[in-house]
Amino acid sequence: NSEIGVTLDAVATDVSSATENFDFVVRTMTGGAAAEQALKVNNSTLQIGSSNTATTLTTLGTSDLTITTNNGTNSGSIKINNGTNGNIEIEPNGSGDVYINTDLIRVGDANNDVSITTNGTGKITLSTNGGTDSGTIDIHDGVNGNIELTTNGTGSIYANANVIRVGTNNTAATITTQGTGDVTINTNGGTNSGFVKINNGTNGNIEIEPNGTGDVLITSDTVRIGDQN
Repeated sequence: NSEIGVTLDAVATDVSSATENFDFVVRTMTGGAAAEQALKVNNSTLQIGSSNTATTLTTLGTSDLTITTNNGTNSGSIKINNGTNGNIEIEPNGSGDVYINTDLIRVGDANNDVSITTNGTGKITLSTNGGTDSGTIDIHDGVNGNIELTTNGTGSIYANANVIRVGTNNTAATITTQGTGDVTINTNGGTNSGFVKINNGTNGNIEIEPNGTGDVLITSDTVRIGDQN
């Protein structure tokens, strides 16, 4: 039996009030099977699909699908554009934001490179806890724009890698402090380590101090000391 049928029901759900409430229910049946709910309108709730069955919401033809509130007035929108490589646009109203409350957000197609960027010339700021008591990574827009890594309070930046590369290709690089602080280079967080310390200020010294009985080894054919001339 390959017959397909549809039933429409208007079920009264509240007969005690002055204005009765009705559920509008669409049920479908295929091949002689019992009718199953396909769509139900209950006051302000629209339910689609049969119980425990995967459901698809789509358009008839090549139209886009837009979801809004208040018939589109003062409402954000989710727009699924039809067509090959069509975009999905999520746009809040006015200064509204998009909140994604999940522990994991996955971006990009399988095995393809991914870009996260702004819509226009705004900078990107990454933080935690809405920016409260949080460090930040700021990616500034514009030619030669900086990337700022700012810790919160006395926090530090840990780069857990065997190699840290600085500078652009074939261009001299500089490592320096922000302000008048000294630079100290050591190992193991400073424990059981010698150090190289560049002291800030006019005529500031550069200190090279091995740990314990260690030595300073300079492996070079020429070692020059003294200022020029």
